[in-house]
Amino acid sequence: MRGFIIALALALASVCAWAAPADTAVVGIGSDTLFTVASGGGMTAAERQQVVAHRLVEVLSILRAGQDPKVEIRTEAGAPVLYAAGLRLICVTQQDAKLHRSTMEGIALVWSKHADMLLRKVAPVQQPTVAPH
Repeated sequence: MRGFIIALALALASVCAWAAPADTAVVGIGSDTLFTVASGGGMTAAERQQVVAHRLVEVLSILRAGQDPKVEIRTEAGAPVLYAAGLRLICVTQQDAKLHRSTMEGIALVWSKHADMLLRKVAPVQQPTVAPH
């Protein structure tokens, strides 16, 4: 069963990339967009996209059926960082805030809501149980 969940997570966590402004990348699960990232933290947008894709696979592989993904925002070195199921997803950068014409905290809030909604959508479905007669 765990092998199936990991295979499903790998399939669902395919990173989507399509036309976006210069040095940005779209992070998604399947065909659903999670967020658009800019370069930052010494990485290109494409590199950040790949790191987040790997982390999403990790999150999806540990989520159990019906488990809350517990997406939260923590502050590290003065920057908001998104976590899901206790695992680090991404640090919001000044470049992300500039790209979205917002603050780092504002983007973190929007991204955390998107991540929570999308992870709940693709998390393993709880199997019905049959009570013995």
